[in-house]
Amino acid sequence: MKNPASPEGARRLAVLAEICALARDFDALAICGDLFDSAAEASSLETQLRQTFAPLAVPVLIIPGNHDFLRGDDPFSGRLDIGQSANVRILRKPPFETFQLGPALFYGFPFARSASSSELFRELGVASAPVKIALMHGVACDRAELAGWAYDPENAEEGGELLIRDRDLGAAGFSAALLGHIHRFAQWDADGCLASYCGSPDAVRITEDGPHTVNAVTAEEGNVSLARLPLKSARSARRERIFVFPGDESALADRLDSLARANPPDRLLGIVIEGIADAARVKEAAAAARARWSALPDGGPEISVKAEDTRSRAADMIMFSFLRRARENAAAAQTPAAQDMARRVAFLGWRALTGAGADPDELL
Repeated sequence: MKNPASPEGARRLAVLAEICALARDFDALAICGDLFDSAAEASSLETQLRQTFAPLAVPVLIIPGNHDFLRGDDPFSGRLDIGQSANVRILRKPPFETFQLGPALFYGFPFARSASSSELFRELGVASAPVKIALMHGVACDRAELAGWAYDPENAEEGGELLIRDRDLGAAGFSAALLGHIHRFAQWDADGCLASYCGSPDAVRITEDGPHTVNAVTAEEGNVSLARLPLKSARSARRERIFVFPGDESALADRLDSLARANPPDRLLGIVIEGIADAARVKEAAAAARARWSALPDGGPEISVKAEDTRSRAADMIMFSFLRRARENAAAAQTPAAQDMARRVAFLGWRALTGAGADPDELL
């Protein structure tokens, strides 16, 4: 959650309100970490969260995630009341706290940096509950296809993950493990334990194209099943690519504005500029677009510049000749499609001559 005074914060509150409305048909609502985008924004959300959780007649179980501790004091230390005086239960005591709800015994594991499930499970002991459910925030390290979703090389605050292993979940006798941290839905059998990430309820990054859902977990006679409930208020995400070639720099501003105008307000748009061009002019156009879009309610699309810089090789006669011939070939193409193909093939040649790699399938 972000400051509700911002458009993004207000929308995420609306998504949470929809989740709470869905939770009325169940026995509990579990939030598996990262209720807050950062601890610095927690105070601004205190009243709204308390009002959002208050109408629920069921317990709201919350475990701290890694973002909940960033850039500020612990929001779950008792300094804020987001509903703890009523139906909200913060399971924050390390290595875990429990909450009994009928036949189900919930184990809440607050985020522990640079730890592992085997370490956290040492003090579990033996419980006779028919259904044991783990609430955790970390990386399922046995799932290689998910590990990349936890890594953000542009965010220095990420790292020091809590590693969760399938064999630990199975050996501990958990019926289900409801996990947070990965912004992508996944479900699998973890040595007899039903494990799942519900993914981000709302698009946070442009790679999160949805659908955005929450998990509905049902336990009957010891058998646990899971269904996905769609969220109507969540926004989608889309990534658009702009391929640039020498000579395209002057028209880039119009191309960026055209994509921004066509983007619906309920979609997070990311624009990736790639190809070969005068990188300084490309970055200047991107910066100017960001400045123009700053007045938009959502701040406008995200822009990532990945274009190769032709000026870095301006003194290289081989590369200079290659670019001149490439531009001539592209200009001589008879159709727009043929021209675009000639430009992209030239980019592959540029990458080969400079010793860099390129994926022809993605580019072509």
